[in-house]
Amino acid sequence: MHVDKALATVDEVRKLQRSVKTRLDLARKSGRLPHQVEIGDKEFLFGEDTNGDPAVWISVSTKSDPRPSDDDVAQLADLLDEIVVEVLESGARHWPYFRFHANESVHDAA
Repeated sequence: MHVDKALATVDEVRKLQRSVKTRLDLARKSGRLPHQVEIGDKEFLFGEDTNGDPAVWISVSTKSDPRPSDDDVAQLADLLDEIVVEVLESGARHWPYFRFHANESVHDAA
């Protein structure tokens, strides 16, 4: 019987979701989430990366400034690094990758 190593168990999915949510909530509460970025829905897609290793793509819908400042970009990059560490320390087998999608419905009318 062949079991796809890219598949995640229910426990792994829950741990991953909890790790990501916890880190984003902490960043929001501490004011470390760039002010233009509003995290919306999160989606987790499991599969294999280009090396054939287990991976998870975390898609996040955002409301953001079309021209974020360098400080905001650096702050978000630091946050993503923290999420990667949190996910890996939780025992996840899947390497986390991030995708950000602008959600037009949450943009303020200009």
